[in-house]
Amino acid sequence: MTKGEYSHLSNEQRNLIEHLLNKGYSFSDIGKALNLDRTTISKEVRRNYSVKVIKNSKQHCINQNNCGIAFCNYDKQCYKGKECDKLSRPPYVCNSCNKKVGCRLTKHFYFSSLAQQLYEQRVVDSKKGYDIKEEDVDLIERIIVPLVKDKKQPINHIYENNKDILFFSKPTFYRYVRDNVISLSNIDLPKQVSYKPRNGEKNNNKDRKVRAYLVGRTFDDFISYTTKHPNKSIVEMDTVEGVKGGKCFLTLFIRKTSLLLIFLLDKKTIEEVNKVFIYLRKTLGIELYKKIFQVILTDNGSEFLNPIVFERDLETGKKVSRVYYCDPYSSWQKSFIENSHKRIRIVLPKGTSFNNLSLEQVNYLRDNIANLYKDKIKMTPYLKTEKVFPDLIKCLDIKYIEPNNVDLSKSSLKEVNHEE
Repeated sequence: MTKGEYSHLSNEQRNLIEHLLNKGYSFSDIGKALNLDRTTISKEVRRNYSVKVIKNSKQHCINQNNCGIAFCNYDKQCYKGKECDKLSRPPYVCNSCNKKVGCRLTKHFYFSSLAQQLYEQRVVDSKKGYDIKEEDVDLIERIIVPLVKDKKQPINHIYENNKDILFFSKPTFYRYVRDNVISLSNIDLPKQVSYKPRNGEKNNNKDRKVRAYLVGRTFDDFISYTTKHPNKSIVEMDTVEGVKGGKCFLTLFIRKTSLLLIFLLDKKTIEEVNKVFIYLRKTLGIELYKKIFQVILTDNGSEFLNPIVFERDLETGKKVSRVYYCDPYSSWQKSFIENSHKRIRIVLPKGTSFNNLSLEQVNYLRDNIANLYKDKIKMTPYLKTEKVFPDLIKCLDIKYIEPNNVDLSKSSLKEVNHEE
């Protein structure tokens, strides 16, 4: 490769850039060492540096209620957002600064490992192909979706009269429908029902759907959002299987109160999971649903790949929740619900069929788990939920059980009367 010729930097090259920055080398010298133009090094550093704020207490800070920084360097003077003047010129980072240890200003650092991660994420994002903002989707849900669903207007008519909202092409609109980016289906579009998929299109659609669900909903997005909004109510979602192909449980763990909700599904499918969430919104009411299910974290199971049902009020199309997906094979990212499943497995070990369980038995299991003392909250999930979300206890008829009457034996579950 000749000097100045464009090329994606390798991980090894980024390691060397970090090493030379730490030693105080200029962009020109680093470029010579890598046989690259200095502007390439400059762009790499400015694009991929990380920002650090000193982690300390802000207990007595007069700005703490309005401060957007989770941790700050409290002193008599507030340093929120203040940066060193040197960061406005090369090398734009503090790697080689001899005053960085005691400096109380916001810092910039270039770390090769983080730079590589950011680069790889941009490569993934560039292939997703869904160039639409969240506010645009909200506008389409509020204005366009009712025109299609309720007023049965043809797409051509809608496009002609809503050019300011539908700024993309009609094929893109149909793709958004097909990939569940907006809450319409092919059945809402009469012309689409008769279309036959081209050879190989079925599998490609599945891949596009998976990518569509993950746009703005990755675990990294979850961390970013919850870091900025630490007081949001987070609900972890998962399933617990009985025998393969039979009935299973949908489980929902409310982090704020450590309450585990359990619902019996006939099958492990999108349709069955959707029924539970439609039931929850109807039973709880949309305001209580919005209060509890502010953030939902789940895995990439096929039964969860319709986030619109979880995120939106299906009556108004308005977004009421946020859904995020864990990384593949990373169950530890939703460890709270995984640990709660151990209580279920005490009563129903792996390999046990759920096919003969009744609604009363499932609720009995839920209630007993809800009345187990937890060290983390210093009380039972039932009592904690009664304080934080009292209406949830009433709406779902979760029962209080005396501490010494809590029973997680299989024999007690069998004794539950199937008819009330």
